[in-house]
Amino acid sequence: MFWNKFMRFIRWFLIIVIVLFLTFPIFLIIISSLRPYQVMFSGLQVLYSTQFTFEYYSYLNEYKIPLYLFNSLFVSLTTTLMCLVVSILGGYSLSRFRFPGLTFCYALPLIVQLIPETQILIPMYITMLTMNLLNTHVALILALITLGLPRAVWLMASYLKTVPVDLEEAALVDGCSRIGVIWRILIPVIRPGIAVVTVLTFLGAWGEFMFPYVLINSKDLQVLPQAIFLFLPTGGEYFGGAKAWGMLFASSIIYMSPAITLFALLQPFVIKGLTVGSVKR
Repeated sequence: MFWNKFMRFIRWFLIIVIVLFLTFPIFLIIISSLRPYQVMFSGLQVLYSTQFTFEYYSYLNEYKIPLYLFNSLFVSLTTTLMCLVVSILGGYSLSRFRFPGLTFCYALPLIVQLIPETQILIPMYITMLTMNLLNTHVALILALITLGLPRAVWLMASYLKTVPVDLEEAALVDGCSRIGVIWRILIPVIRPGIAVVTVLTFLGAWGEFMFPYVLINSKDLQVLPQAIFLFLPTGGEYFGGAKAWGMLFASSIIYMSPAITLFALLQPFVIKGLTVGSVKR
């Protein structure tokens, strides 16, 4: 009895330590964005000081942070939606139909994931330049789809393999079309898989910096990671001073909020989707 209680205490103690270790940087960014500059870099005083300011958040509109936030949301949501539609159709084809080269097609998304982003950056730039799409959101969305779609298709195909074929066969016998089967039968069943693909694709598009930095030059079309880069006190456009550090912290909080909100809303489905197949026979 004592040993069981001791092990339970150790387990919870380790969980609490790990959670505090992972969340402390986020807490430090939040608290630093609310401190005056003289407190921000005063050591431990930043944690217990009673001085607060919303000065840096008042500058957000001045530096077009709402516009950059809208651009990021538009690009990331459009990328996620298109990857989701194509991955459902592609995953259905890989999991239900038999054709020559099926094994290769199923492994191809994994092979593509082995290619570093830097290897396709220049070819992607040349392609967009040739198509006259450079410096547009269309170019960025196509590039992000190229990065996120292989993983999305592979995940969706793996999840669809766990769904019994009997469900759709019964619908086909009743006269339902293939698209009708996917829309009416499969989509309600594979919601956890859809949640996983949605979260991973959105986070991949939301956190991408390299492709926006190369493909987007216009200030009004930039996304939020590019704007945050401008506030870096060690080389950004708005170099030096308290304002740069405060804006860096404040804009980082704005940047984290949509991703955290999406994951919090879809967390039950994501957990179920990530563990699919672990207890199935």
